Amino acid sequence: MDRRWWGGLVALLGLLVACSPKGSVLVAGGIKPSSGASSTPGSTPSPAAPVATTSVTATENGGQTLVHGRNVVETEFWDAAHVHLVDAMIGVDAPLTIAPGATVDFLPGAGLVIAPGGTGSMVASGSPGLPILFDSAAASPSPGDWCGIDVGSSAAIPSGAPGGSCVLDHVVVADAGQARAGQPTPPPGQDWAAVHVFPGSVLSVTDSTVSASAGSGLQLDVDPLQTAVTLNQFGKNAFEDNADYPIQMDPNLVGRLDTATTFTGDGTESVRLLALGGERTEIRTTQTWLKLTQDGNPSNSDVVPYSWPLALTSVEGTETLDHGVHILFDPQGVMDIYQYGQIDAMGTQMDPVIFDSINSLTYTAQPGDWVGLRFLCCQDELSNTDILHAGYGGLNNEYYSADLGVGNLYSAVTSVTLDGVLLMNGSGAGLAMDGNTAFPVDNYTNISNVGPATESVTWY
Repeated sequence: MDRRWWGGLVALLGLLVACSPKGSVLVAGGIKPSSGASSTPGSTPSPAAPVATTSVTATENGGQTLVHGRNVVETEFWDAAHVHLVDAMIGVDAPLTIAPGATVDFLPGAGLVIAPGGTGSMVASGSPGLPILFDSAAASPSPGDWCGIDVGSSAAIPSGAPGGSCVLDHVVVADAGQARAGQPTPPPGQDWAAVHVFPGSVLSVTDSTVSASAGSGLQLDVDPLQTAVTLNQFGKNAFEDNADYPIQMDPNLVGRLDTATTFTGDGTESVRLLALGGERTEIRTTQTWLKLTQDGNPSNSDVVPYSWPLALTSVEGTETLDHGVHILFDPQGVMDIYQYGQIDAMGTQMDPVIFDSINSLTYTAQPGDWVGLRFLCCQDELSNTDILHAGYGGLNNEYYSADLGVGNLYSAVTSVTLDGVLLMNGSGAGLAMDGNTAFPVDNYTNISNVGPATESVTWY
């Protein structure tokens, strides 16, 4: 072949090399050119997949940072040898495993949405000596630097990894809670959480810390049909310095909480119960409500209460309240116990069960802040129980101005055992009852209510 032809070919190849991009970055899925690529945060409607993005254009730590800017669409393992930088809100639509000791940093607007397409899952299982860290990529992190972890309603439970669609064990989630682009603003009483679990998916969170969220730490949405477990395992966790509630949750899941979890420095130190957008949310799960404390020691008095919104009114399961449990009600809130429902409040003289106004957290509670308890069926027991600042009766004719109302919607007689019950600082009567009421043990005390100790009423 003519030597002149070969010389021309070599010159052409040299020109192409000279014009090619100089340098590359290490990204998830291979080496990508470093010129021209940019990060565009995607939207986060769940369970829809976020918009996939291109990768960032620089490495860190001498090339030891893996950049994740595209949805996870096949099985991935994120090791502990690299820092994993997430530069967008990405969907996890395939099994993702994160190694003990791994660090996952997030840029503003970034986060993880588990299983937007129905086949994704995440197992982040660290160890006491090798926790997994999810945190801001900022040099000086602050609350709300990144979005958080959302577990979509169609998440899958990985085979061989029991625990749920998302498993967080020996994990730290810090400085999240930023608003998710493209998602509607949460309804009143809710906010952006560092870890948000939608109905139909399953979370396990153990020996983990959720701290410095710009909103709540953990939110477990209400299941409209109350059929999903949603929270599989929960224990020995810590909630620290979250701007709002440490936990907001479906009330059908409170029996899965544990007494060893600690709560420190959160904006509102209570477990917030959620309702379905102003509708009544039925509690149908038979469960025990444990006394929660700030330091995880149930023998102490620094109680973390459950707070009860107005809309959450219907109890149709058997609810056992352990000694020392506090339940606080929003203004005009009420607890109705209906057919098949039962409340057994098992306080002690030294550690009573307390029903009170949420304003007691700020020492501003007033008589009539909330409606009170209404037993409308069956058999219930209140033992060493205090009902305080109730008696609001202005909603409709169903609610008389009394701390405790006992009646019946059905043909059977409502039987309520009252043993060491204190009715105090209410705006009306202490006890309102109709003819279908029986008291096997009548040992209640009424102090300083505006109205009489008892009042006979026609309930329905």
